Amino acid sequence: MYSQANAHEYTHNIHFAYGTHVGNLDFFIEGFAEWAADIIMFGEGNVVPSFSYSNPSSPGEPLFPPRPFDYDNAKIFATYLADRIGSDNMKRLIQVCEPGGVCDVDDPDDGDWYQGIDGLDYALSSLDSSLTLSGIVVDYHTTNFVNDSSVVLDGVKHGYETPRYANKKMWPRNVVVVDFSDSAFSEKELELYPGGYGYVTYENPSNLHLSLDKSHSDVTSLRLFKERNNTKELLEMDGDVTEYTVAGDYDRVTLIAVHNNPRPNQPEITLNISATQNYDPTSIEEEELPGALSLAQNYPNPFNPSTFIRWAQPQTGQVRLSVYNMLGQEVATLIDEIRPAGTHETRLDALGWTSGVYVYVLEAGEQTLTQKMILLK
Repeated sequence: MYSQANAHEYTHNIHFAYGTHVGNLDFFIEGFAEWAADIIMFGEGNVVPSFSYSNPSSPGEPLFPPRPFDYDNAKIFATYLADRIGSDNMKRLIQVCEPGGVCDVDDPDDGDWYQGIDGLDYALSSLDSSLTLSGIVVDYHTTNFVNDSSVVLDGVKHGYETPRYANKKMWPRNVVVVDFSDSAFSEKELELYPGGYGYVTYENPSNLHLSLDKSHSDVTSLRLFKERNNTKELLEMDGDVTEYTVAGDYDRVTLIAVHNNPRPNQPEITLNISATQNYDPTSIEEEELPGALSLAQNYPNPFNPSTFIRWAQPQTGQVRLSVYNMLGQEVATLIDEIRPAGTHETRLDALGWTSGVYVYVLEAGEQTLTQKMILLK
């Protein structure tokens, strides 16, 4: 135990050298130190801690809570990052040089090291342009509920690889269970702090219809996890969705709600969920669909570092939404998949990009629409 504590504190010396201790990252650096100490001393070990926050009475607890917090929870988050980016890349989350800065890993005292949550976000995107802290937060909370590597969404396995947690029950808090045996209607409310999560599981639903009212859809991510017999399916829901029907009979359907921005200055989300059993979609008028393909101006614009892009499509089909710089080089692909008819919205995170004018392009069928946007730092 004494040697493990030494390994933990030695890791903190590295954090201090690179300035990682500065800014709202206590939870991350303590988890990193716990994870690193285990690797140094014991390898993967064989103890599975219970997944629970130090203050389980608070719903939607923030991902990066203030002290005191449970070090086991912090270690689980670090372990997830190691699974996702590879253990060898974990040091690159500490050695984060500011864009355009001067840094020397062998002489860290005078370097322009990026700090705090923005530094962690930038480090992730530097490893892979498709990685953002927002996406990691959503995948992390999804994995803690699903924890089955056979469940894949957008190429990401939602199960731990490390033997300590692989195929284990993580026992997440804030799971609300709804049983329709006594009533065909349910109303629940979730409160989510920055980076927090909430789960609502509906047992044995049939033609389940959800009505969603969100206080801040721009930082809300929603997923559905459907279980029937021995099959599991994970679906992404549009952030701006207000009505959603799960047709058919299932053993369980779980709504996974995540506050996707862990920065402490973000607003708390209030999410009201009304659920109806045995929903008959023919009993209401159909929603009016868009008459033509359209691409709206992003908002806000100018922006820094994130903005939202909305489009409408008159029919279900393959859609590609991409971003180009003024040299005509593609810098990001935001959407490349089949989307249903209706209005859709997605978020662009441009952390680490240079200021300037960018063009976003929507391709659907034989049509192509473009708009310009300005990143202003």
